[in-house]
Amino acid sequence: MQILSNASMNGAGLFAETLRIASRTLLAAAVAGTAMVGLTGSAEAKWDRTRLQCRFDGPSDYSFSARYENRTRVVRSHGGPGGGGSNAGQSGARSTFSAEFEAASGIGFSAGDVIVISIDTATAAPVDVGSITLSLGFNGDLVGELQYSTQAPPQQNGIKRPFPSNFPKPSASDTISIAKNGSTLGGCTLN
Repeated sequence: MQILSNASMNGAGLFAETLRIASRTLLAAAVAGTAMVGLTGSAEAKWDRTRLQCRFDGPSDYSFSARYENRTRVVRSHGGPGGGGSNAGQSGARSTFSAEFEAASGIGFSAGDVIVISIDTATAAPVDVGSITLSLGFNGDLVGELQYSTQAPPQQNGIKRPFPSNFPKPSASDTISIAKNGSTLGGCTLN
């Protein structure tokens, strides 16, 4: 508050004194900010993503496709108290699975038919993970869809649902098969 008490200072001197004090204040803030970063380290977040998909085209005019995606937010910190190592933590995992079936009318499929979906992993027996009930599409085809999500809202038109408890974690080279009335229609390998 030397600026206010020095009545003899002219306008230019007052301006220079104000700049000097402001510079010291900014320098002190910058030093404090740098010290804080040194204490806490810096953090970098990114998403690790796994995306697997496959498609099967039947011998007549029908097809099936499936897609699994897992995104995990990985936080890597650099530095911090007591050393400058790097450590990683995971948070915010999100997974989705979707399956779609489509068939032309008149080839043995009807509205209301149930298509059962199973996943055959390398480490376990095949697991039925859900089913698709066919309905008549706007163009006359028979269609159905199944969606699972770790962040599924409460029944969004009955399509997107939480993952069932028996759902295995898919990996590349796992096979997804579809069946109708106990007869296998075909399958595809995730990649």
